[in-house]
Amino acid sequence: MRFAIFTGCLAVSATMAIAQEVTLTDEVQGGVDLIDQVGEDIHPDTQAARELYIAGDYDAAMALALPRAEAGDPVAQNLVGVALTEPDSCCGMAYDPAAGLAMYEAAAAQGDFRAWNNIGLFWQNDHPGFGLDVKKAHDANLASWELGNALAGENLGQFYLNGWGVGIDYDQARHYFTAAYQAGSDDAAFHLGDMAYFGYGQLVNYSQAFDYFDYAARRDHAESVASLGYMYLYGEGTRSDLTSAYLLSDRAYR
Repeated sequence: MRFAIFTGCLAVSATMAIAQEVTLTDEVQGGVDLIDQVGEDIHPDTQAARELYIAGDYDAAMALALPRAEAGDPVAQNLVGVALTEPDSCCGMAYDPAAGLAMYEAAAAQGDFRAWNNIGLFWQNDHPGFGLDVKKAHDANLASWELGNALAGENLGQFYLNGWGVGIDYDQARHYFTAAYQAGSDDAAFHLGDMAYFGYGQLVNYSQAFDYFDYAARRDHAESVASLGYMYLYGEGTRSDLTSAYLLSDRAYR
């Protein structure tokens, strides 16, 4: 899933587990997706803050972003929200989930899909004093989707694949994952591969699974790299190739 600084560190991708262990996304752990809304005019200071954030110069990023956020800039508000909701206070701001959520909500009220994405991820993570809320997480991801964020499908697909707060619906899961995959999501490609491999809502299709895993593996998606190694080992959807199986498995678990 992605924490969106899409400007989602918070749209920023990975596997969520409500009422189980929550796995934070790569973005949450330090990446930032620069995803802009169509026709968006981003202030130069805000853009510079995003670039500094990505480069790891968090103090300089916040020095530029905070005045813009206080002036009502939704992109800056979202970026400051990301920094405030990092539990280890790593990113130029002390951890303050209440203040971070307030920043997200201020940006979301202006129609910022990155902020809606991050509100969804906020409720998918167990912030002290807030806890997990699967309905709020789903509804926020849906709001991001409806504002044109196809990558929100990566998160929404998992709700329907796993039945988190909604009934299991493989057709809906595939619909959302496919849209996110077409927008470039390696996590969505992995989930589509999983569905094809295990036959979730479809006939088992190893060839299709291989293609999805291959797409994501080429983007260094570790679970897909491991899955490809397994398929090469047993000749599923491709020829049996022990050398490729070994190299891919070694790469996946380094």
